[in-house]
Amino acid sequence: MYPYSEFEIAELDVQERILQSLSNETIKTILKSFNLILSNDTQVSILRRRIADIFSRLAQHMSEDYITAVAQGIAIDNDLKLTLLIIVKCSANFLKDMPDIKLRASRAITILNKAKISFAKMDFSGVQIPGADLSYGNFAETNFEGANLSAVNFRNACLNGTNFNNMIIIRDDIKKFTPLFSFSIFEHERETDKTNKEIEDCVIKSNQQENHRKKPRIN
Repeated sequence: MYPYSEFEIAELDVQERILQSLSNETIKTILKSFNLILSNDTQVSILRRRIADIFSRLAQHMSEDYITAVAQGIAIDNDLKLTLLIIVKCSANFLKDMPDIKLRASRAITILNKAKISFAKMDFSGVQIPGADLSYGNFAETNFEGANLSAVNFRNACLNGTNFNNMIIIRDDIKKFTPLFSFSIFEHERETDKTNKEIEDCVIKSNQQENHRKKPRIN
C-alpha cells in the first residue's frame, strides 16, 4: 500500500472539515434556495459525502477538455449538478474559508455553465468565483450582489436584469485567475500597473446592460 502524498493528506483533512461544516439540514436548506427538494435523509447523506469528494477533485489539475467531459456527464448525473451548485453557493458562507475556495467554486460554476445549466433567477449573492468562464450562460435576473467576479468571462451571456450591485473586483484575483481562461470581461487585466479607476471602467463597460446598475467595489 502506497503512502498518501502531502496533497492527499491535506485534502482528506479538507473533506473532514466540509462534512463538519455541512449538516444534512444545511444541505436541505441550500437546495431549497434553488427550489430543489431532497427530503430523503439517506440521499442527502450520500450527497453530502459526494460534495466533500468533488470539492477535493476541483483542486486538481483540469484541462479544458477534462472540464468539458465532466460537463457532459451532468446530463446523466443530477447529483453532480446539485453538488456543484452547492459548492458555488457555499463559497459565500459555509465554505468561504476552505483552502482554494475561489478556484474550486470558479471551476464548479464553469462546469455547470458548460453543461448549459440555466442560472436564471438564482441567488449567488456573495459567491467567490474569480476567473470563471460564464460565456453564453443564462443569468437573467440572477443575483450576484456582493459577489467576487474578478476576471469572470460574461461574453455573450444573457444578463437581462442581472443584479451586480456591490460586486467585488480584487486586483490580486484578476492577476491570479485570468490565465485560467483565454478571455475575460476585462480588456487589459494582465497589466499590473492598472489603476483601480481603470479596472472599474473596464468592468462597467463590459457589464453595461442596465443604466441603473451600481458600480462595483474595488478591493
